[in-house]
Amino acid sequence: MLEQRDPPLDIAWVERGNPVTQNPNTNEVLEAFRALDFRVVVEQFMTDTAREADIVLPAKTMFEQSDVINAYWHDYVQIKQKVIEPPGEVKPETEMYRLLAERLGFPKTAIAEQLPGTSDEAIEAYLEKRLAPFPDLSLDKLKEGPIRSPDHEEVAFSDSRFSTPSGRIELVSTEAQNRWQVDVLPVFRESAVSSETRYPLYMMTPNTKNAIHSQFHNLRSIRRHAAPPRLSLHPADAAERGIAASDQVRVFNDRGELVLPAHLDRGIRRGSVAANNGWWIRDGGTVNFLSPALETDMGYGAAFQNTARGRARTTRPSSTQACASCRNVLSAPIASPPISRPRARRPARPVRFVSEISNPRERRRPFPVSTETTSSLRSI
Repeated sequence: MLEQRDPPLDIAWVERGNPVTQNPNTNEVLEAFRALDFRVVVEQFMTDTAREADIVLPAKTMFEQSDVINAYWHDYVQIKQKVIEPPGEVKPETEMYRLLAERLGFPKTAIAEQLPGTSDEAIEAYLEKRLAPFPDLSLDKLKEGPIRSPDHEEVAFSDSRFSTPSGRIELVSTEAQNRWQVDVLPVFRESAVSSETRYPLYMMTPNTKNAIHSQFHNLRSIRRHAAPPRLSLHPADAAERGIAASDQVRVFNDRGELVLPAHLDRGIRRGSVAANNGWWIRDGGTVNFLSPALETDMGYGAAFQNTARGRARTTRPSSTQACASCRNVLSAPIASPPISRPRARRPARPVRFVSEISNPRERRRPFPVSTETTSSLRSI
């Protein structure tokens, strides 16, 4: 986004995602997002991304429009039937697209061909049309229960056919070399962040069973059972750095920093620390402040598995110094040094939430790590 120049990016439309929290290098994501002239976010909740928007359009929930869906972890096709009407001014995304297309002057025939109508009957007719190429699938059949995908394979590649030039598994691949500029034969290469040796601790950012990335952490029912953001480390690593259980620990590298309570765990390998991903900025646990925005060597993917490490400081300030230091760190927004803007943009305006149930007091504001003071602060 920051490098796009011809044409430059002026507007962002974000839906079904929370890139400020979940994309690598949150500071850079914020820089790119704030450099835009106008930002629209379609959301059910005031996520970190929604709080950066100029306009927040309330999103429908899964219960408010019928659809045909698949899944990551099984091979069944299912119907998700509408059970309630959207409240207030909430509109399904398809209706938003239709209204925007009409406003932008697209031909009505093109709109009708690409987007469903607004009624429940029009939605079902649209879905039936998309299912027509698959004789085994129809809305009536799906209403009786899930159906295995027509592309289902009990055993992957059971026909031993592969989409390679030779039709076989290629350990020596000229195609990979030509497409991705990698070695013909796979070889081990050091991680792009392994050279950051001044940071002696590896940081892992696993998922938690109580949430799906940045989803559900904001729900009270989940918070009652989930541990808050914290940094897990081996007791021996903690002892070397003068860290006790529940101490506020500063975790940092060249990209950013976090302040998290220490959780001593003998099950974690020495030299490693861990903090669950998915926590919002307002919760103080957004691990992507520390992650690099690297691209994988093949596939144009994000290298989520490579994160620079933390460094220990063993100085123990007096209790007076510790309180003052903690107050300064914990009441400040998490950020790297001031960032330069690629181009000027207009002053920030209050977030507008277009909904009858919006809270008019919601405004864009800094995101402090925490407003509590503690008796000690350690740095990692």
